[in-house]
Amino acid sequence: MSKTCIVASMDRDFVIPTEVMLRSLDATYSGSEKLDVKILVPSKMADYQLATEFKNINVEMVPVPQMDQPDVAEVIENTYRFLRLPPASMHRYFMADLLPNYTKAVYVDSDTIIARDISPMLNYELQTPLAAYPEIQLEFADNPTFKDAAYFNSGVMIVDLKWWRNNRVSKSLLKIAQTMK
Repeated sequence: MSKTCIVASMDRDFVIPTEVMLRSLDATYSGSEKLDVKILVPSKMADYQLATEFKNINVEMVPVPQMDQPDVAEVIENTYRFLRLPPASMHRYFMADLLPNYTKAVYVDSDTIIARDISPMLNYELQTPLAAYPEIQLEFADNPTFKDAAYFNSGVMIVDLKWWRNNRVSKSLLKIAQTMK
């Protein structure tokens, strides 16, 4: 049987949005057992304690030591400079490596408000290593670089962690990020 958890990412700038997301998750989740929620955080926040206690979810801070490695730090800096993505958004690259006891994760951006029970996503049978909102075509008239750019919402996705581990997806994602200069 698949062992599934919820994964989110947080840094000091996203403490309040994360608390709101977790409260909305706790209020809407109706499973019979407490749901495991893993919050990926910078190493310096490993001991951070949230202000809220939860009834339906178990929340654990999981440090991302990979982000402290000099080669990864350089990629993060370049990605931030090029795309303006906050470093914490790259925590998800490493979720499969950091959560070896789980086979599947539902990744939720920390600034997401969960309006209904997430159980259908937990029970969703993956046919591919990743399920996210379908690709759409966007046109950015003010920026021809992004004209007709393929897009999917990586803010809520279901991930086959076992497949990601076996196929070393974190390394592949870092290689892709290195090309953004």
